[in-house]
Amino acid sequence: MPRQVPAKSGCSRISNTVRLLGKVTEDLVTTFLSSLKARSKNRERNLTIGFDGYPFVEPLTGIGHYAYHILKSIATQGPVKVNLYTHTLVPENRAPGLFISLQDLKNVKHRCYPIPSKILFGTKFWFGVGAVVLTPLFLALDRNDVFFAPNYVAPPLFRVTGKKVITVHDCTFAFYPDLLRKKTLKHLLRYLPREVKRASKIIADSTQTKQDIQKIYSLPPEKIEVIFPGNPIQDSNKAVMLQKPYLLFVGTLEPRKNVLSLLDAYEIVRTKGIPLNLYLIGKVGWKSNLILKKIKSHVFSEDIFQVSYVPSEDLAIYYKEAFCLVFPSLYEGFGFPVLEAMSLGCPVITTRLSSLPEVGEDACLYVDPDPNSVAAGILTLYENERLRTALVDKGKRQAQKFSWKKCAQKTLEVLAKA
Repeated sequence: MPRQVPAKSGCSRISNTVRLLGKVTEDLVTTFLSSLKARSKNRERNLTIGFDGYPFVEPLTGIGHYAYHILKSIATQGPVKVNLYTHTLVPENRAPGLFISLQDLKNVKHRCYPIPSKILFGTKFWFGVGAVVLTPLFLALDRNDVFFAPNYVAPPLFRVTGKKVITVHDCTFAFYPDLLRKKTLKHLLRYLPREVKRASKIIADSTQTKQDIQKIYSLPPEKIEVIFPGNPIQDSNKAVMLQKPYLLFVGTLEPRKNVLSLLDAYEIVRTKGIPLNLYLIGKVGWKSNLILKKIKSHVFSEDIFQVSYVPSEDLAIYYKEAFCLVFPSLYEGFGFPVLEAMSLGCPVITTRLSSLPEVGEDACLYVDPDPNSVAAGILTLYENERLRTALVDKGKRQAQKFSWKKCAQKTLEVLAKA
């Protein structure tokens, strides 16, 4: 005999469904009437920006931090209104579904209606309705002057029409496709060609990235604006127990970061009697098996410390206490670890590849990406305290050129003129 659902439970599902639909319908009607009113008066209004909030629905990555700093700065600058779009309907145990706080961002509007656990058709159904129907509908009714996608492409389900500005952070998908997860690569190859053509403007994190975009998509240079990001790290005096002295690497453990060459260079340095430990800070990335095996089998494995995640306030201490940052990356769209290290008085050894010289200018010790050259750079710095001190001073001055305030101001200018 089939299990019967208690009448009280059935009634609560019905009443919860009616209440949710009532709230959403009221918002839709209000938004629609406001849109009609604005059109009929045809008056000038504050710049209204639609903003892709998907980078905020999971713990913040580099792009998430970039998007948050832009959102936070724009929302507090002048007469601007921001409509932040994510999932309109979110299960009540996950609402509002953001890993950032909007409490102090008065000019930001974010719709999020909690889906009760007891509801007709289930939470998964209504979550889908929110994503496929409601979010694009609200986006259309809000009549944004321009839409900003800080993570390469606007979510396809948003069905954005009108003016759009996108940020392309790097072109790894074109030069190192094997280093991306298949899902990410497939998404970018499918949607990015269309996005760069439809976008009113494209923001690139560096001149190198701008040149790469131009080359790949045959775009006119005036369509792409170079806007350097700010510094994502803040100073900290938190106590952290570390095995000093040590070399530091910060970044995802993946082939593009050239970690294998760093490990080989470390072996060369240690065999010459230089007593430096090595900290590798960063999550384990795509195709990292060889790197992990190398760490485990390394002659000096006991002096290598691999830490997958370090809170921002702790990471500042890793930089400040390090002998130097060694960042022999093969390709970067910008290179945040270089900027972070310089700002905290940590000298930097890096390569001249891609955008890295734009970030470091004359404040870094540049090497080739092969193990011998990286090792030679470390030895040079170890034997020349005067050079190390000079790099610290130059690095602090260089880091001051980058700020989120400047980044947000220039981004806002691009959005307003799009």
